[in-house]
Amino acid sequence: MRPLAGLFGALDAGAASDAELAECRRAIVASIRENWQPVYAHDLPLHWVRTDRPRDELAGSPDTYVRLTRDYGWSDEQCASWLTATYRDIWI
Repeated sequence: MRPLAGLFGALDAGAASDAELAECRRAIVASIRENWQPVYAHDLPLHWVRTDRPRDELAGSPDTYVRLTRDYGWSDEQCASWLTATYRDIWI
């Protein structure tokens, strides 16, 4: 997520005042969520996905990386460890 974090931050800033950038950001976020659907569809019949959680909780994005590393001061290793544990909890 590190390479995308700066780009996504710039897009966020621009989207606040530019309708075209706001639409671009919305499309990217929708695409991220949509890209998780094949993973979910593959893993569901294998019982690798918890069914007591909404599908929406399975999508990650550069926002999560930025929040954890920039805002919370975590290292990349701490972020990766937290994401691994979180997704393991969600999926299994």
